[in-house]
Amino acid sequence: EERERMSDKSKEQEEQEQLAPVNPSEGGGVELTEAAIPAERRKEILGDFEKYLIECRKNFLGYQNNQNLNYDELAPFLNYHINNIGDTFEKGNLTLNTKSFEKAVLNYFAKLWNAGKTHDPDDEESYWGYVLSMGSTEGNMYALRNARDYLAGKMLSADLHENNLKGENTEEVDVKQEVNQKPRRPRKNVSKLHQGTFITGGESPPESKTEHHHHHHDHGHFHHPKGEMYTPVLFYSVDSHYSISKIKDLIALPTFTELGNTIYPDQCPYLGETENEGECPREDPREWPEMVPSHYDGSIDIQALYKLVEFFASRGHPIIINFNLGTTFKGALDRVDDAVKLLLPMLQCYGLARRKLRIKLSSGKEIISHRTGYWFHVDGALGAAYVPFLIKAENDREKYGFNSTIPVPRFGFEQGIQSVVMSGHKHIGTSWPTGVYMTKTKYLLHFTAPDYVGALDSTMSGSRSGFSSLKLWH
Repeated sequence: EERERMSDKSKEQEEQEQLAPVNPSEGGGVELTEAAIPAERRKEILGDFEKYLIECRKNFLGYQNNQNLNYDELAPFLNYHINNIGDTFEKGNLTLNTKSFEKAVLNYFAKLWNAGKTHDPDDEESYWGYVLSMGSTEGNMYALRNARDYLAGKMLSADLHENNLKGENTEEVDVKQEVNQKPRRPRKNVSKLHQGTFITGGESPPESKTEHHHHHHDHGHFHHPKGEMYTPVLFYSVDSHYSISKIKDLIALPTFTELGNTIYPDQCPYLGETENEGECPREDPREWPEMVPSHYDGSIDIQALYKLVEFFASRGHPIIINFNLGTTFKGALDRVDDAVKLLLPMLQCYGLARRKLRIKLSSGKEIISHRTGYWFHVDGALGAAYVPFLIKAENDREKYGFNSTIPVPRFGFEQGIQSVVMSGHKHIGTSWPTGVYMTKTKYLLHFTAPDYVGALDSTMSGSRSGFSSLKLWH
């Protein structure tokens, strides 16, 4: 019976493969040699490949990519090299760009995400962002890199504007770390992430220390080692996109699991009180889980997140949390608003709501940089483009016929997040991967401006496709 079942399965698979369109480019006719492919043959190859794509699109399932595209109006622009190199909000020297279209796209999403006014270097509450060259993986990398440097004490653009230091030499910032705790591993070079010294004591009001005694013990004043103040910790759920695991390795950003296993072994405060799908079974409940547990619907377990975050916050570690708005397999939406409301009072209690960083410039002048001790990032690759419209429908159920009984999570900047990313090739639909990254001006790092570019080097890549901005605008 087993052999018959396997035979039937094999026949069914063969039938499916026979029905599937065959990719003509895999037949060996597209190799490039010293001799150019004749024009007629090239036309034939491309024609066959288009037929293949048409057949594939008819039965396209599985990937979250909108295939209903029509960009014929933009065809003439394919014959131009359009490059948005450098900061979106600076013209730069490469005049063949679509930065005006890019800003229009950003302004549109800034309204959807309540991000504030168009970028103004002198307005910390204005938004800043850019259209991505890759998909949301690039935006996630930008966010986590910015979060790491911001929380570790690197110079911010706002620090210069607040102190009227646009002409100062800030290349040789004093990076001496005045910390009592010796590094656990010898380092040949002092990290340039630490461009100042965090002033101990925190900025939280006294009453905040007794506000949440039902959640944790009263720790009174903060006696955590100063060295921990420079080591951000990343938290993300088991349903997060695989890019987060890849990125944290690329930028050497430690997770709560890695630090827990090396510095705080067998001290995990989350004992697995609730059963969650995807959570790896642990022989010892005091072992650290690989990632923050998720519920069966794919959304992050906020109570588990709280316990894990508090453990590190109480020891002085800055906190980075990646929230998901539309997970890959389940389309789950993390309740960002509920999580932030629960976490903020606790972070304030441990002095992470507001911190002071003293930075000494090479000129001898000292400046004070005000910043948080946490960073909330929203990976909205799938959901950030459409959830705002669900919120709109929920707010006017009768007009839009919205009947769902499940509350739509709020995730915008009014909720207290620091960054968000969205993929353009998913819900919206573009011919290639792209997206939008957005943050606030007050969180931007200090960037240099290469002479030949003529604009700040504030984006992840140097050259950026100007065509992507044109497509999102279209």
